[in-house]
Amino acid sequence: MSETRYIELLAPAKNLEVGRVAIDSGADAVYIGGPAFGARKAAGNSLEDIAELCRYAHVFGARVFTTLNTLLRDDELDEAVRLACAFREIGVDAILIQDLRLARVLLEMGGFEHLLHASTQCDVRDLRRVQELENMGFSQVVLARELSYAEMKHIREHTTVALEAFVHGALCVSYSGACYLSEAVCGRSANRGECAQMCRLTYDVLDENKRELLQQKHVLSLRDLDRSHHLRELLDAGITTLKIEGRLKDVDYVRNVVAYYRGLLDDIFRSSTTYAQASRGITRIQFKPDPAKTFHRGATEYFSFFSAGDTPDKRPADLVNMDTPKSTGEFLGYTPIKDSWGLQNGDGLVVGDQGFYWPTRQRFPEGLPVYRTYNADFQRQLSAKDATKRVLPVKILFSDTPDGFSIEITPITPAASTAYAAPAASITPSTPITPIPPTSPTSSTSSTSSTSPTSPIGPIGLATPTTPAASITPSTPISPITPTVHTSPTSSTSSTSPTSPTIHPAPIAPILLSFPAEKVPATNADRAEVVVRQQLGKLGDTPFEASKVDIRWTQPYFLPASTLNSYRRTAVDALLTALTQIPHAPATSSIPSTPTTSILSATPISSAAPIPATSTIPSTPTTSIPSATPISSAAPIPSATPISPISPIGPIIPTSPTSYTSSTSYTSSTSSTSSTSLTSPTIRPSLISPIGSIYGSSSLPSALMTCRYCLLHELGCCKRLNPRKTGVPTYLRRGDLLLRIQTDCRSCLMTLETL
Repeated sequence: MSETRYIELLAPAKNLEVGRVAIDSGADAVYIGGPAFGARKAAGNSLEDIAELCRYAHVFGARVFTTLNTLLRDDELDEAVRLACAFREIGVDAILIQDLRLARVLLEMGGFEHLLHASTQCDVRDLRRVQELENMGFSQVVLARELSYAEMKHIREHTTVALEAFVHGALCVSYSGACYLSEAVCGRSANRGECAQMCRLTYDVLDENKRELLQQKHVLSLRDLDRSHHLRELLDAGITTLKIEGRLKDVDYVRNVVAYYRGLLDDIFRSSTTYAQASRGITRIQFKPDPAKTFHRGATEYFSFFSAGDTPDKRPADLVNMDTPKSTGEFLGYTPIKDSWGLQNGDGLVVGDQGFYWPTRQRFPEGLPVYRTYNADFQRQLSAKDATKRVLPVKILFSDTPDGFSIEITPITPAASTAYAAPAASITPSTPITPIPPTSPTSSTSSTSSTSPTSPIGPIGLATPTTPAASITPSTPISPITPTVHTSPTSSTSSTSPTSPTIHPAPIAPILLSFPAEKVPATNADRAEVVVRQQLGKLGDTPFEASKVDIRWTQPYFLPASTLNSYRRTAVDALLTALTQIPHAPATSSIPSTPTTSILSATPISSAAPIPATSTIPSTPTTSIPSATPISSAAPIPSATPISPISPIGPIIPTSPTSYTSSTSYTSSTSSTSSTSLTSPTIRPSLISPIGSIYGSSSLPSALMTCRYCLLHELGCCKRLNPRKTGVPTYLRRGDLLLRIQTDCRSCLMTLETL
């Protein structure tokens, strides 16, 4: 019998609120930015909020990842090390890293052996890269979005490191970590969390003679990834963590998309003994999740079925929406507007290029595409209190002892953990992915919001109702208990195959508590049992739900409701403390001291403060991180002597560790780049003259983007399929900016280069 593989659904968290909603909606893990050095500079969070999120997530066995996934300057390395140590102390389960020098320092210090994940910013596009990162000491690697299922499977068969892959969300047109266009043009580095999203802008497409082929089109703006139709293929390829992109997305987007994938995965788990959920608890969903009803740019499976060596006729097409980089809305059909669409008052619609609220008196010619950019009824459901709620069922056993009473409280984890309020037709995605009609209108909605009436949407989504676990049999009799708190032994988990790494949910031990008390025989036995069950089962303000309350006593006793309530609160507090304990072993070297100007000098926090039993929201503790030995007396941070970077991959420039193409720190100590608006980047007037950069290079490299996406193929001008075609796209122009399109047909890659 094959070993069970535990599958983790990883959700984005812009902040504490979104992180908690993601957990409530069924996420097995969340990733969140810290105070600094994250790849989304606009999504930073305090250590206090991250610590609170850790305590909340750990109740359900969910993990919290933090991001340190930018390249660092020399003068930032010490601070990044301190921040990583602080993350470990507050209970973070993993740290995503791009800068390989930082990773080496942390691994040399000790205590980070199982905490370091290689970010997708490390440009992990083939087996060699994964092997190098695994050999370096990373415990998990985030694969490039461009990889196919077959390529992922090949990597899985030749490595043992845990693999993470994107399943849904926005796509970068360049390989992540290999895009320098924003830094070169706007002075804002994508490898520093300041991407200006140059790929979402319009460009003129010119041929080899600089004649216009297309004018002001979004030729680099990819549709959003959606692998919901082939989740089983992703799991069979050896992926254990399925990642939803969107660390700038709002609560509604995260709730909807996470709940959608939770239902799809649970359907797989119910029909398979091979896979199981990596966290615990029951997720209750009060709406029918549908990614078509929150932000999306249209759907693509990207290169899921195209591998290196395949002929170009197998490449996917229609990867971009050239008309808009914004959310396209839910495609309803063509005018005239039909009653069967079920429009509600307040729905936002786009017909052709006109937007309005329903109802309207406007008349439209026949045949225009109609999009619902805001679904008022769905938004009400999504915003309702407890639209998603997660609880951990527990079994409670109340017994008498020679000198009083005892409570045993045991968390239980049922299979198929999603319960829907209303039946749904099917758990499978409702329709195949189809291209959005060619005349799709633009929308004024930004990618970080999906709540306004002009906010749009995209394809698919249904899910099936399930029921919570059936009744639980009473536990075996227990002997009288004398200690105040006990932890029962747990069964050991099976070993993991070296070629199939898996995430085991942490085992949960029952909590036993004894309460010395005078025992007063009950005059009404039936009433005594009713009171015990009622009072011990009142867990409404906690993350728990009493699946069953058993009573095992030598005779009925009278206990006041206030006494039983006190027992229950004590038991809940003890269970919360056990569930939220930080499992990481102490580091072999001390935490670096924190300077007074450090980003870590916020309100002190505790690494193991329990969650109050009266609230599902862990409160922020008041004790501080233990004082640490100065870094000079601990394991020293290596000097800025260049460390050999991981070998570059593909047609990028192999240079020193301070180049654009390495995953190691900058050597320049200049200040961070400008904060020009993401939606309207300031473009430098010329790229012909050398421009200094925070990378420390005296001039820009020629290749500013390296892409598996090929504009020539997208426009039907593939050189391998049409070798004699003239008028081939050769340049992109935006104002004074002119980029050359270069193709490596042997590798099926495209680069954008300076002239």
